[in-house]
Amino acid sequence: MKSQSIKRRREIRHQLREPLPARVLLRRLRDGGSRGVSGLLMDVSKNGLGVLVQEHVALDSRCRIEVVCNQKRQVFRGEVCYGTRTEAGLRLGILLSPSNTLSALEYLRAEQVELV
Repeated sequence: MKSQSIKRRREIRHQLREPLPARVLLRRLRDGGSRGVSGLLMDVSKNGLGVLVQEHVALDSRCRIEVVCNQKRQVFRGEVCYGTRTEAGLRLGILLSPSNTLSALEYLRAEQVELV
């Protein structure tokens, strides 16, 4: 039987033809501090984002992800569920919070971002 606590989900991922700038704002629960990490939004799914960064990020970090497209900024709330080291950097898997008013796919489609 699979654990209910597994956060990594298997969903159809949609690659962005051109990655978008993204900023992951991490909140530390221990001391209430925060820090920002710049990256690129590489792919999206119904409930998640794939963001490529160059810095170490702690798993299970709650975060906000700022994405800018066509000079419009959209902020999503989520949690860093996993990180995979690649030649290009660290690819973060971020599970989006159900409290977001707009899904990442809806936002990208509204901004006419080409997905492959």
